Amino acid sequence: MALLRVPLTVFPATLLGLRELVLRQIVDGAYAVYFLLGTVAALLAGGKILTLILVTNIGYLVIMGGSFGLAKLRHPEVELAWRFWSPGKIWGLFANSFFFLLYNLGLLFQRLAGNLLAGKLGALRDVPEMFVLLTLFRVVGWSLADIVSNTLIPYINGFPLEGRWDRVVFFSKLCTKFTFALALTYTALIWFYADLGIRLWLGPGMFLGYGPLACLGAGFLIDVLFLSTNNFMRGLNAHRRLSFVMAGYAVLSFVLGVAGAKLMPESPLYGLSAGLLAASVLGQGLPLVWLTGRWVGLGLREFLDHFLFRPALLSAAAGAIYLGARLGKLHGPWGLACETVAVLTVLPAVCWWMVFDAEEREWLSGLFAHFRLSEVMK
Repeated sequence: MALLRVPLTVFPATLLGLRELVLRQIVDGAYAVYFLLGTVAALLAGGKILTLILVTNIGYLVIMGGSFGLAKLRHPEVELAWRFWSPGKIWGLFANSFFFLLYNLGLLFQRLAGNLLAGKLGALRDVPEMFVLLTLFRVVGWSLADIVSNTLIPYINGFPLEGRWDRVVFFSKLCTKFTFALALTYTALIWFYADLGIRLWLGPGMFLGYGPLACLGAGFLIDVLFLSTNNFMRGLNAHRRLSFVMAGYAVLSFVLGVAGAKLMPESPLYGLSAGLLAASVLGQGLPLVWLTGRWVGLGLREFLDHFLFRPALLSAAAGAIYLGARLGKLHGPWGLACETVAVLTVLPAVCWWMVFDAEEREWLSGLFAHFRLSEVMK
């Protein structure tokens, strides 16, 4: 099934290349709905693992293959034909695709590292919560944070061809701050509701404490900080060094995860979480500061301001909200409600007035006014 799925990813990618963003979102949404309904239906019908594999993958093949029909419907010039086959270009495509493969393998194993090591190094009763937290941060959170910059890639790709590198820099700064703000809000809400949520989902006594949660949340925010520029670099085919960074990050996740668990035998999953945080710092934070700064071409002061200091200011605001709730002794449902309202109001205000600059606020205002991305990406 995997060998059948991989080639079909070219069709939804074609929709992105044609800037048919709405159709691409419809395709992704259709598969998400199908995956949920198909899984529930298969389980209710008494299906087992093999049934789930067949049901979810066959639906994926049909929906992804149908993407070509959508592209053809809107753009009749799109065509599949053997006359486009050119053996002389295969080696160049293969060589360049190797780095995309390396990047995605690194991303895959970075996501898997925590779950694989938790089952190996931790007590069985602690694995479910670790799985939930890793899923929230490294799968769900990453996917949510990935939406904004991935949506803009078809537009970003055209700017260098038009000699407008300044727009690439502009959207790199804006997307970095916007994505980090979303990720920080998401992380704060998980922090506030973790104990209650784990208790309701997995049962009483399953919450491991705030230590592992803090490590995984901090690692997630470090990863997200450069996610937008990572996507733009891959979209502009400037991903070769980046692919080695991601592969190294995956290796560090395994090595430091094991080391952390061994150094804290009394709480191996806490040690594993700390090791994964160290991997984020060493495998993402440090190398990507240098790599991203070199790629965008900003001066050191401006780069640090937009890519580090302003996200740090937003993090300080979130910390102040939490500290204020603790000093005010807000607990229980009313405390959660106050913290939630504060996060959903204070963080956007700080982001709008103190993190975004005037040009970024003007562009976002234009987007809100037109509600059409194509109108403001010219």
